[in-house]
Amino acid sequence: MIWPELMVVQWGFRCDGVAARWLLLAYLLCTLCTLAMVLRARTIAQRLAPFALQSFARCAILAARVATGRGSPAANRLYFAVELLGSAGGVLNGARLPERLVPGRLDVALNSHQLMHILTAACVLCVFHGGAADHRHWHLEGRVCPR
Repeated sequence: MIWPELMVVQWGFRCDGVAARWLLLAYLLCTLCTLAMVLRARTIAQRLAPFALQSFARCAILAARVATGRGSPAANRLYFAVELLGSAGGVLNGARLPERLVPGRLDVALNSHQLMHILTAACVLCVFHGGAADHRHWHLEGRVCPR
């Protein structure tokens, strides 16, 4: 999930272009490292660990945005929901829940992979509404960057 982070950084660090560029570069490098580690993984645990690192990086950037009072508070809540939903989808898919609990009954519908995709779609909606909240915060409410 690289696109939610673009929204978090671009809208949240809108008044500080240098910080925005460094945060995006750091996150992009983290994403490339995650991809390299996942492609070399031989076990499920080795495949999931890099995603936890990437999720930590996203949460750290979101925490910096919230701690410095940047962006719309409504958008911050939606971006936090993205992290929760994405993490829940990853855990469900990685743990093969709920089909592990009731073998054979959820092979066609409501298996972990489908639930992960549903949660990912919910993430996309949260990012969309978070971006709209940030847009309202900056443009429609007439906010300007402090000098």
